[in-house]
Amino acid sequence: LAQTSNTVETKQAIQTLVALVGRLVVCGAVELRPKPGAGEQIHVMPGFRVPMPKTGANKSVRNIHAFDVLQSIFLSACSSELALIVLDTIRGIYLQDLSNYFILEQQNTLVAFAKKIFHKPVDVQDAFFNLLEVLVNKLHYVPMKEISSIVVLLKTCHLTPCVAVALRHLIRLVREHRTFKEVFHDVGLLELGVELLHRFADNLDEAENIERTKQEGRSSSGLPQPTHPIASEVGQLILDFLRYSVTGSVANADLCVRLGAAECLINRILSMRTAVTIRSELRRSALLILEELILTNGGEDLMPALLSKMHTTSVALKVENTVTSR
Repeated sequence: LAQTSNTVETKQAIQTLVALVGRLVVCGAVELRPKPGAGEQIHVMPGFRVPMPKTGANKSVRNIHAFDVLQSIFLSACSSELALIVLDTIRGIYLQDLSNYFILEQQNTLVAFAKKIFHKPVDVQDAFFNLLEVLVNKLHYVPMKEISSIVVLLKTCHLTPCVAVALRHLIRLVREHRTFKEVFHDVGLLELGVELLHRFADNLDEAENIERTKQEGRSSSGLPQPTHPIASEVGQLILDFLRYSVTGSVANADLCVRLGAAECLINRILSMRTAVTIRSELRRSALLILEELILTNGGEDLMPALLSKMHTTSVALKVENTVTSR
């Protein structure tokens, strides 16, 4: 239906069919309960416990086969509208009885979705990450398997919209829940963040070379153009992600320094000499990361390296560097 027509009647029929499958999920003679060991994690948020089905409410999952149908529909959905309807239905199932996520834990539904999510439209990606956030906030639970799957997938991406969507939601998680500083450390998100930082620096190098050529009066038509138009937006999100991840965390700050984040910030990103290459917001975010690394990790080596750039870089950075150092 989703592939053959976009009429109002067809859309309503799709919604009705998906809603029917959603209602079948709670139909069954036997009450299901989370299996022993469900929800066990290394990282536990304050207030977490595995909820049990609400007796008599008839809102807990009793028909896993019907839920598997919803999962299959989402994975094979070609239209954004169908995928969003299924996600909204699954969200409702998870939230109508908080035990449902743990009853369905062995289905690995969101892990399967995470592996395919970057092949879906951006609005579907956003809805998926919103669902993850809601589960964290409602269940006080760390979805480690889902986050680990996202990390694996992000490693294959460049500075594209899917990275921006993922980082935007990951930033919210680490800002709102301190536990995620440790989670991101353990699942490899900090390593990925620093790797993305280097990719962003490569993009800035390319843009600066083009700008320098223009200033010298030569045509840039024969030069390769920056391949990712939204790289600046993604770059800002990378910097924000690293800043919130290292703030108040000695382990994360130490790891970022060892991975070369500080060196990349000082010797590459903050050393861009062309004004249009890097916006003032990006410079300021980079300096705020360095400030956190210095305050959290000692900074005996970082501060001299940062101050040395005052003699070799742009006036704008000298001003911001001075303000930040006070």
